[in-house]
Amino acid sequence: MILYYLQAMISKRPSVYTLPGKKCIAILLLSFFLNSFCAAQPEQENPVTRKLMPYFGLYETTDHTNGLMLGMMEQYPVLFFPDGRIRGLFDTLNQVVIGNAIGKKDSIEGTLQWKKNKKEMQLILTKNDGSELIFTRVELKEKELSFTAKKEDFIERQKDYKKNLRLSGSLILPRGEGPFPAVVFAHGSGQETRDASRGLASLFVNNGIACLIFDKRGVGRSEGEHWAASFSDYANDLVAAVQVLKTLPEIKKEKIGLYGHSQGGWVVPLAISKSPGDISFAILSAANCVSPLDQHMYNGRRALTWRGVDSAVIKEVEEFRRNKYAASLGRITKEKFDTEILPAARQKDWLSKHKLTNEELGVDQFFEYNCYYDPLPALEKVKCPVLLIYGEKDNFTDSKLNYTLMLEEFQKNGNSKVTAKIFPDANHAMLFTSRGWFFNREMPALKKFADGYLDLLVSWVKENSKN
Repeated sequence: MILYYLQAMISKRPSVYTLPGKKCIAILLLSFFLNSFCAAQPEQENPVTRKLMPYFGLYETTDHTNGLMLGMMEQYPVLFFPDGRIRGLFDTLNQVVIGNAIGKKDSIEGTLQWKKNKKEMQLILTKNDGSELIFTRVELKEKELSFTAKKEDFIERQKDYKKNLRLSGSLILPRGEGPFPAVVFAHGSGQETRDASRGLASLFVNNGIACLIFDKRGVGRSEGEHWAASFSDYANDLVAAVQVLKTLPEIKKEKIGLYGHSQGGWVVPLAISKSPGDISFAILSAANCVSPLDQHMYNGRRALTWRGVDSAVIKEVEEFRRNKYAASLGRITKEKFDTEILPAARQKDWLSKHKLTNEELGVDQFFEYNCYYDPLPALEKVKCPVLLIYGEKDNFTDSKLNYTLMLEEFQKNGNSKVTAKIFPDANHAMLFTSRGWFFNREMPALKKFADGYLDLLVSWVKENSKN
């Protein structure tokens, strides 16, 4: 569930800008950025990142026929090109060079340098054949926006616990005159600031769609005791964000949609169920139609499969893990776990010898709140147009299963306005992968987004945000 992936670049078709937009992620993070970017976490930051941060942003040629985005994915500074290519940047002999993948420079494709005057920042890309392309950084309209969201967590740790929280974000507006349709971004897992969504927001903004990105509760400039809250809390935050947009003259009140990737795929339908008449469309990316526990078990099965563990052993390990969650959250007694389940597991080589899992009980705050969340009641109430997208080789979300379950659920509730696609050879971040390895292992070798992914996002949102 991660994702901090930066996506953003631009190209021009008949007067249409296309800007490919985490995690990421959370990022950061995945931070994707335009004018006020956030780099990777301090411990991940490297000298090249610090050197390039002042130059992060969207660039285009004077005639608007070509463009690119400078940002980062995970700890890597990268360039995003209009055709979906992603290339890493490296400092070699005090020169910034373009590698042949996100984290590889064994085949250098060119160099970068910058020039700045009082009015603009220019980026000069020199190819290996000596030809040059000159780009100027694009400055988008962005303003700070804060709003209040209610808290209804079922666990209150202090008597004076706040019932309302002030959340802080950025409203990014397209060029030209409004009012504009808008997209509000839900968060993925982790301590995401608004910058986790900045790159993808750039994609929409440069196609005439305003975007609201905000710091997760308890993160950045948003209030909150902890960033790991209940899905109901996160849904309340989205509803509050939509309500504040409806008060702004720059926004088309009847054309506000939600975007949710990974963890956000649980939260967006819940927000729609709380305020169905206020949300006109939704994008669900790598979303789950199963509980967080079931998603977590899928992730565990994939990890053990990649290690070559026998399927029968994987089944036993998963059953044991499910019992640990059940004992930790009171679904079975700890006495039963300690006297029956654990002793039996200790007789197995996968625990006593190979340590394929551990024995400890206990869950983090996220699972304390959301472990057994059932997404079906919320999905039953989603009647607006939905774009449903998955990566075929996703190791975090079971794309085949959830694709099928989602379509079945929308068919049951009578929602025929659903566009669904599984991108072949794509991972959790919709990046093209030939191997399908886990994200952190394969990240340095990745080179591009899945074919058609960025175009689908743009065309679908434009079509469903028309009057």
